[in-house]
Amino acid sequence: MLEEIKFEETLEIKDIQKINYYIFRKQKKYLINQIIFIAMSLLIIGLAIHKQDIPVLIFGCGTFVFSVFLFLPIYKRMIYRVVTRKIYEPMIINLSFDDEGFNYLLKGEDETKYPKYTYDQVAKVSDLPEYILLHFPSQAVGIVKKSECENIDALVELLKSKFNELNYNKEDKMPR
Repeated sequence: MLEEIKFEETLEIKDIQKINYYIFRKQKKYLINQIIFIAMSLLIIGLAIHKQDIPVLIFGCGTFVFSVFLFLPIYKRMIYRVVTRKIYEPMIINLSFDDEGFNYLLKGEDETKYPKYTYDQVAKVSDLPEYILLHFPSQAVGIVKKSECENIDALVELLKSKFNELNYNKEDKMPR
């Protein structure tokens, strides 16, 4: 029987921004949209060159520059702005993990009011350099800030034991 791993973490706005951007970058939808933009701009450029239409060529080149160089920075900025508008102050989270499940509660919430999450409720785990993300099927994500857990090695081992290799992803870096 594992001893309960219990700690409190403070998620700053920048932590939440980074995680939201990471999740955005991991979506296949984002990559497909960028590829469609690039293909569309190359098609426009090709047609403009063939028809020798300078205004359409300029538009095609502008669309290409946007899709290759500006698409990600603009989306990143939008994500950061949305998080800043919705979250005004750091979130203090109380976490506790044991063999049966875990609690993930905002500070001040009554532990008896909310049932403990079971590991079956988590679709996958992402083990990043600074965070562990618990992905729920509902698109929600529980964030564990590694720097604030004194017993992080035991927590990582617990999570690895609860999830198979397909559902426990160790990643070396986060997208910038």
